[in-house]
Amino acid sequence: MIWSDKGFLLSKLAFQENSIIANFYTKNHGKCSGIIYGATSKKIKNWRKYLNKSLITERDSKTKLQEYSLKTYKLLPVYKLLDNKGPRHKPLIKVSVKIKNSKNITATGNSKKEAEQKAAKKLLTSLKLS
Repeated sequence: MIWSDKGFLLSKLAFQENSIIANFYTKNHGKCSGIIYGATSKKIKNWRKYLNKSLITERDSKTKLQEYSLKTYKLLPVYKLLDNKGPRHKPLIKVSVKIKNSKNITATGNSKKEAEQKAAKKLLTSLKLS
């Protein structure tokens, strides 16, 4: 399949002798991955410089909190499921997060992942790290 779109590189991995496996995120196609044959050859040297420069490098709140907690206290953040109510197709989930020397922060979301992200973001804000 061949298509054209603007996006940014998520990751790349050497594959065989002169190829790479690349993961991209594009506006129209979302997350995509594929093998780029000959990616290490001199023919596409100019194209490779764009692969090496990801335009957007953003970490989510849970990742930032985990990195801070591990670096500072050598402990992972502790997430606890507090409540799960509502119908199955539209649940309302409440979680809390705590790291050493911090207070419990709670947040709600429509999924456990969303609630944990919100709680991590609130905790980062309270620690003045965000």
